[in-house]
Amino acid sequence: MAKRTGPGQTRLLEEPAQIKSRDRKGEDTASRGQLALAMAELREAREDPDYGKNLMQVAQVMISCGLPYQKTDAREITRQARMGNGDSVTVTFKAMVPGIEMPYGADRTLFHWMTHQAILTKDPFIPLSSASQFLNDMEMTTGGPNIKRVREAFERIAAMAIVVERRHEGSLQRVIMPLVRATNLPDAIRPGEQMQLLDAAAKEKNRFESNYGFRLDDAVFKEFTNFHVPVLRKLLQATRQKSQMQDYMMFLVYRSYGAMSTSCIPWSSLLEQLWHEDSNTRRIRTRMAEAIEALRIAWPEINAEATAKGLTVGPPRGGKQFLARGEELRRLPR
Repeated sequence: MAKRTGPGQTRLLEEPAQIKSRDRKGEDTASRGQLALAMAELREAREDPDYGKNLMQVAQVMISCGLPYQKTDAREITRQARMGNGDSVTVTFKAMVPGIEMPYGADRTLFHWMTHQAILTKDPFIPLSSASQFLNDMEMTTGGPNIKRVREAFERIAAMAIVVERRHEGSLQRVIMPLVRATNLPDAIRPGEQMQLLDAAAKEKNRFESNYGFRLDDAVFKEFTNFHVPVLRKLLQATRQKSQMQDYMMFLVYRSYGAMSTSCIPWSSLLEQLWHEDSNTRRIRTRMAEAIEALRIAWPEINAEATAKGLTVGPPRGGKQFLARGEELRRLPR
């Protein structure tokens, strides 16, 4: 703008820098609208008579005990959960390689997908070439930036070990296992070469010595094969950028299936298994209430409520489970 300083004279003044504040309320509203739309699509997927072809198998321990939601300097995190039948499961995640942090946030979606691929193919080897398939399955673009993010998530997951402890009727079963027994990764994937590299890797005949990828530890492969839970791919797609929402929705689906009657899970117990980063039970109650509200769009029969004392969960109304036919769940422990 211009300011007059004397007859016939003007001096140009710079406009003050405009710092545009974030419209968090508007962002939250838009985010809820997008989630509601995704839940409507999830309902359509549930009601598809042929929905079985879109099922994915995820590790049961990852539904009971979740990874951290944000990047953390912690090298070891322990979660504990009590199952509907009174058994308890304790899971300890350990970052094993110096300089590589614990998996966190959206890494869990890749973890679930890796589990599904191993169970589906009955093969503990996960080729790096499958990164493009993961992106396609999650309806993400297969460009360089996403390939790079998937590779980084692969590295974090491959550098983790898991200790699973199950208590049942006075007995304790403990399994200590590195998630990945061996890895073979390129140092970098340069822009413009990633898809050619991935396609070439998929064609290699020598499974590990010359192919890029990961081999799940035998104990991990056995654990995931014996204890897995079906979930619709659309649920993972809808929540891949909302880690807490993903954990809570899958937990609600699984716990509802296991509910013989309505029970209340104290917030302190849920903090032990799903959210160690925050001791404020009011916030986990708020997040769970949001998850229930959103999931009800896709599954109106859900019988759950976030109360002051804890999360109450009971058999779904009319006995209509999230997976309506239910046969995929009947073999699972309650």
